[in-house]
Amino acid sequence: MRRKLLHSVGGGVNLFQNASIALSLRSLGINPSKNKIEVFRVANNDVDEFNANQIQNTNNVQSFGGASDLLIRSWYDETDNNNDVNQIDELKMPKIYDGTSGNMILENGKPTILFDGVDDVLTANLSYTIAGDYSFYMIAKLNSIFDYSNIFSYQNLLRIVTAVTFDYKDISIGSGNTKINRYKTTDITSFNQFLLEINKTNTGDYDLLTNNTTQTALSITLGFATPDNLSIGGRFDNAQFLDGNIQEVVILEQSQDTNVTNNINNFYNIY
Repeated sequence: MRRKLLHSVGGGVNLFQNASIALSLRSLGINPSKNKIEVFRVANNDVDEFNANQIQNTNNVQSFGGASDLLIRSWYDETDNNNDVNQIDELKMPKIYDGTSGNMILENGKPTILFDGVDDVLTANLSYTIAGDYSFYMIAKLNSIFDYSNIFSYQNLLRIVTAVTFDYKDISIGSGNTKINRYKTTDITSFNQFLLEINKTNTGDYDLLTNNTTQTALSITLGFATPDNLSIGGRFDNAQFLDGNIQEVVILEQSQDTNVTNNINNFYNIY
């Protein structure tokens, strides 16, 4: 896969230079001038694109939205791998701007993408595997937990599902349709914004951290159904939707780096 290092985030070597996928509403320094999102204006079906500065400043997006909701039609991958996620059906597009209030959807003071838990999902017909170590980072918040809520799937690589099973709320991870690890953490189920990290070695071992705290896997494991292609906020086949918001999704082809963790938390100020 091609990668291009243009700028650093916070000086020195770019922390995200080994990204396979980098979906964010801020610049991660890989392609700073690249547009981050394409939005759909509900009132008249207009579309427009915005870069990170325009999103974080909020004025440009709010001016375009006016009295109309703005929905996400495309969330662009900042890497050169073009792992963009999209939605062409207006009813399934997540929301970034509320026309009634005239405000962008914010979480902890920063723009975010809101998934309604009914039918919102962003997808891409892409799939690949990473042979070596990788680390996954996500900034998200759940508003509620259904029987199953598919937060993220990438075929044969990683799938993250929250569930209400065995009389408790938990989060499950795995790849393909192999057996998975299950975790119970109030960082996620208390409905607060959280930083989720998942680290996988080439031996198949997983570590899961929430808000920089390592979680212990439960003794109960289950299998997954047929894996999906890349999907965020629901399953690729339009099921198990997420009721919550997501601000950033990054996969790095390297082992965990605390500098990356610190960079993300310093921006979003989670813990």
